[in-house]
Amino acid sequence: MRRASGAVLRTLARAADPQTSYSLSAIDGTGSFRSLLVSQSSPSSSQELQTTSRTWSILDSCLIGNHSVRHMSIKTGIPAPRAELSVALSTARGGHITRLIRAAENVVQLDDVLWDNRRKLQCTHAAVAALKLEDLYRQMRGSGSAFMVQKLATELEAFAVGRAARLTSWQLAALMRGLTCANHRMSPTSLLQLASIVVADNCQRLSVASDRDCKDIMFGFSSQGYSNPLFWEQVCSALAPRLASWEAGYVAPLLSYLPSVDARHPAFTTSALAALNGRCAELSPRNLADLAVGMSLLGLKGHALLQQLQEQALQHMPDFAPKPLALLLEHMAQLGAAGEPLAGAAAQRAVQLSGQLPALYVAKLVKAMTQLGVKHDAFYEAMAKQAGVQAETASAGVVQLLGQAFATASRSVAANVPAVKALAEVSMAQHSKPEVAAA
Repeated sequence: MRRASGAVLRTLARAADPQTSYSLSAIDGTGSFRSLLVSQSSPSSSQELQTTSRTWSILDSCLIGNHSVRHMSIKTGIPAPRAELSVALSTARGGHITRLIRAAENVVQLDDVLWDNRRKLQCTHAAVAALKLEDLYRQMRGSGSAFMVQKLATELEAFAVGRAARLTSWQLAALMRGLTCANHRMSPTSLLQLASIVVADNCQRLSVASDRDCKDIMFGFSSQGYSNPLFWEQVCSALAPRLASWEAGYVAPLLSYLPSVDARHPAFTTSALAALNGRCAELSPRNLADLAVGMSLLGLKGHALLQQLQEQALQHMPDFAPKPLALLLEHMAQLGAAGEPLAGAAAQRAVQLSGQLPALYVAKLVKAMTQLGVKHDAFYEAMAKQAGVQAETASAGVVQLLGQAFATASRSVAANVPAVKALAEVSMAQHSKPEVAAA
């Protein structure tokens, strides 16, 4: 028979009377207490503890023998080597399962964990698994495991939709973010059911959600292409009054979510811009790029916030990664808000990052610089060299964008750069070849 330790029992008994220290007297063979001796402040005096029936029940339930482990009162979340102890020592939400999910090193291990614990899974586990799937997808992108990712994402989607009414705001945000970032396209029926949960009871879940969770929910539905105007109207109306109290980094990308679903909400846009006014110094390079994208898609040319955005982008230019740099320059060029200092600094940063730039970002940067009329021979030469390397593995659409960008540059700002002219000529020759009918 397995018995609970004296330390655990004394801890439970002490909860009933913190002023008294307890010592275990005896336990009978059936796993029940016969007596529990109490030591008062004076070691010589002792008396039998008069406990209530509820106290006896709590103490008896700690003995793993004739009692089921799921009734354990002590749940620390510490995993154990034996399955029954893992369950007994787990938290109410299955802490040992959460730890196993987070410890998975690949999609196969994650799938095994979820399958082995399929009858114990709760909404929390699905949310944690979705975030883990996002992380694994980023690590193994292009490794040929796309089928396993999509299979597991589909199962998580079905699990979440089947328990949609039980999802909390955090769980909903984690599921939407994780599945979307894993490049999983959810079904219209699933999106409709989850959207109804978001707006239920006047967006009650959003009212108690954190700013990050609200941002992830908007990101998920926007990226999934959910364009129901009633949904977005209720979401924007619920969140607009709260934006002033949010962290600036969570407000910056919100403007880029609305145009992608063809929704315009002036009150929400005004609140977001007001919340960011004077706070651009709090934004990271990624946030600055997101803000530039949103303002460009909304057509906010000449807005006062663009000057602050430009100043902070110039200050943070040494910290820009390839993607934020390409997005920032592309959309600032469309807004006509990239001055000569910013364009020059961006060109230098692009030269430093040239070996890391994918073909698509090369095309975006060359097009933006040409649109701004920037003459920077070192930049165009570095971009032409990188384009020649990346064009071999790029898709046909991206190669076409590269050809168009360099052809335009060769006729204006990069007319004196031989590498650009050569690349433009090759591109033009390829597109001018007559199509040969298949035999």
